[in-house]
This record gives sequence, C-alpha cells and structure tokens, in this order.
Amino acid sequence: MYAQTLVSAVVSSAVISVIISQLFNMWKENREHKREAYVMALDAAETLERYSRACAQMIEDGRGARSEAGHRMEYGPLRGIDVPQPLYPGTIVWKGLDRSLVAELRELPNAYDAARRRIYVDAEHSDPIDVMWDKELEAARLGQRAWALAVKVRDRYELRDAESHELDWDVHKVLASKIEDDEKRRVRIDSHNLKMQSEISALFAGRADNPPDQNPSKRAGT
Repeated sequence: MYAQTLVSAVVSSAVISVIISQLFNMWKENREHKREAYVMALDAAETLERYSRACAQMIEDGRGARSEAGHRMEYGPLRGIDVPQPLYPGTIVWKGLDRSLVAELRELPNAYDAARRRIYVDAEHSDPIDVMWDKELEAARLGQRAWALAVKVRDRYELRDAESHELDWDVHKVLASKIEDDEKRRVRIDSHNLKMQSEISALFAGRADNPPDQNPSKRAGT
C-alpha cells in the first residue's frame, strides 16, 4: 500500500513538473512572440513615417521644379522627380502582426500603383507642369495615408509616438496644404470653365436673336 502511494505521488509529481515546464515554455514563447511583433511593428511604423516624409519632400521638390521650369521656359527641372514608392523591409514577417493591420499595410503599395496609373494616363494629354502638380497631389494623399497607418500600428502595439526630426518644416502641414491647394485650384478651374460656357452660350444666343442677312444684294439696293 505504501509503495503504491509512493508511486502515485511520484507520478503525480512528474505530471505536475511536465505541466509546469510546458506552461513555462508557452509563456516564454509567447513573450518572445510579443517581442518579435513589437520589433516588426516598430519597423513598419518607422518605414511608413519615413515614406510620409519622403512624400512631403517630393512635394517640396516638385513645387520648386515647377517654378524653375516656368522661369526658364523649359521642362528640364521636372525630370527625375516622381512619387516615392512605398517599400517595406524584408525583416517584417506579416503573419507575426495583427491580420487587420496587415491588410491595410499591404494595401498601400496597391494605392501607389493606382496613383501611378492615374498620373500616366493623364500625362498623355497634359502639360508636364500640370503632370508634376498631379504627382505632388498623389504624393500628398499617399503620405497622409502612410502616416495614418503608422499611427494605427503604434496604437495597436503600444509604441510611443513618433518624434519630429524636422527643424524647418512640418511634414503634416506640407501634405495637408497640397491637398488644400488642389481643392482651391479645382474651384478656380470650375469657375473659369463655367464663365467660359456662359460667355459662349450668350454669344450663340445673340447670334440666334440677330441672324445674319441671307440676301446681302437687297441691302445694296439691287
């Protein structure tokens, strides 16, 4: 009886030891997984923020190039300036991050591809200076989208807020002002087009009220 009790105690102790060991390993693996996810999330957030800054810089470069091209009356200054391409580092393992966030993160390159298609379809029939304006606008939209994603990633993984390293300009202000400028520009264009349509309509209405004389010989008294 004593021997049976002793064996049961040993077996129970061994089982408890195995369970504790497994629980410890699970805790250790979970902690390692969280640490890896934290690092990957930080990489993703910083990549998005760098991309947003690159978009803002492209807008500044494009604005200067448009001004220089207009001053020089030639398109040379516009060459080589394009919307930055979003590229994630190879260290990011997507399956290690929140699935809903991953879907949004991986959609950014698709948005970039769509922006390029819009630009180059319109470029076939547009002045290069107008094309540069469109590039700046798409960069502003992508830059804002990237920064918003970075904020989501930081919130989800409880990362501290991004630090501003710019001393002489504000990334967010550059991006937002470009979109605001485009809205004002579209209002001016629409207003101009409406005015032109009204003038043309008035011109044709005047001609309808005063049709030209179909028999000029009668005016000459013949």
